[in-house]
Amino acid sequence: MKTIFVSKNFINNMINLINVSEDRIFSEIQKILIYEKFININNELCFKKIEDRFQGLVIDDHLIYFASKLNSNNKTKSRNTFIAQNFSSCFFYANNKNLKIYLTVNPFDLDKNIEAILSDSIKFDLKILSTLNVKISNKFGKIEQFFSIKNFLELKNKIRNVNKGNKSTYIKLLNSDIYIYGKCDGANLKRTFIECIAAKKMNKEKRIYFIPLNGIEKLNNNSNIKNYFQKNKIIILNDKQLYNDININFNDLINSKNDDIIKRNQQLFYKKIILKYNEFINIDECFACNYNISENLISSHIHRVTDIKREYLNKEIDKEKAIEKIISGDNGFLLCPNHDKEFEKGMIFFDYENMQFLSSSKYSYKYITENLIKKIFPIELKTAEFENNLIKHQRRISIK
Repeated sequence: MKTIFVSKNFINNMINLINVSEDRIFSEIQKILIYEKFININNELCFKKIEDRFQGLVIDDHLIYFASKLNSNNKTKSRNTFIAQNFSSCFFYANNKNLKIYLTVNPFDLDKNIEAILSDSIKFDLKILSTLNVKISNKFGKIEQFFSIKNFLELKNKIRNVNKGNKSTYIKLLNSDIYIYGKCDGANLKRTFIECIAAKKMNKEKRIYFIPLNGIEKLNNNSNIKNYFQKNKIIILNDKQLYNDININFNDLINSKNDDIIKRNQQLFYKKIILKYNEFINIDECFACNYNISENLISSHIHRVTDIKREYLNKEIDKEKAIEKIISGDNGFLLCPNHDKEFEKGMIFFDYENMQFLSSSKYSYKYITENLIKKIFPIELKTAEFENNLIKHQRRISIK
């Protein structure tokens, strides 16, 4: 007699979703376990329900993780709900019980040709799970691991340039470190989690920093994820370290007698640009053209850091205002290397009235005009501070 411990949560989901009996669920589970060779046709089974909320069952030293049920048209409800959203509960249960994780299709989809309907984004999720040493059923086809963060980012960017929808994480390589900016609400946190631990798995020798985008409080409410980050040296940059609250507390900086503290903080500056623009435009590509190698994009200041320092030293602004201006999303764009340099030199500028980049009439380079994509930015991005920074940029470069 072989005992199968089935999550009560999975049973209830199937009953509510497709209106079947427990006996029918157990029958379908038996078929898929035979298919995956965890049991043979002659095994006698004893099914026991357990309270834990993962989507699957435990047999011997394995946790079997079931993908979500396909709909009537053999399509996934969404990328996240098919694979990623339910993985963290399986991961923590398996980690606590020292179990191996095996991913297979939903028992009620055993007869479906799953491999044929997988989108590139779901294949990306499968590669993440494979990187985390999850064994994956051949029903999904051949799935290889990611072996480098650059390979990971290349595929991630390719998929995101096709799918412009909700984006839970942004990853930057700065010097020898990896900075992961992630949303911490609901399903977004679960996706953020698997990308963080995959990045750590691929880069054991590098420092991984996690920066919550929408407040560290939401991360604090999920003790499993927070504790796992800390145990595995994924460094959470908290409020004091990165002034993480949107209403930034500058007290420690302002009270410092060291004027050198007024300097670039590229990590925080990039976060502020994400928070300003990500709901309105694609921040995985240059704001002035279609260049979309996101790890090469530069966080460009509109009103330069050197000019802000000069204003402070001339006592035109106080220390608090200087620091605020340097890291403000209203003082930044994400630009490709070419447009960063052209913006710095005044070959291109941003027209606040029409909310688009334009080329300067002072320069007659045909290349600049041809490579500038006149994207129209939404008026929701207009603020007095944004306009003031643009005015200072135009004064500096003497646009007429």
